[in-house]
Amino acid sequence: APLEQPYYSVIAGTYRSMENAERKLAQLQAEGFDAAFTEVNPEGLHRVAYGRFVNKRQALNLHNYIRFALKEEAWYLAEN
Repeated sequence: APLEQPYYSVIAGTYRSMENAERKLAQLQAEGFDAAFTEVNPEGLHRVAYGRFVNKRQALNLHNYIRFALKEEAWYLAEN
């Protein structure tokens, strides 16, 4: 198996400040999302995901739900 497992994430926000990122993470978790941090991006920013999946379809389903049902901003990210 490859060491680098790709993850498919639905991003809620990108933050320079870890404090702000942790606040967003806690908010999403309080709303019932299985929220998580992704890998720190190349610019050193902290990305907070509504959810991170090894299954692409699950990530796309969540992305669509957030954008269309909840009318929230979200973007899809393939991490590998």
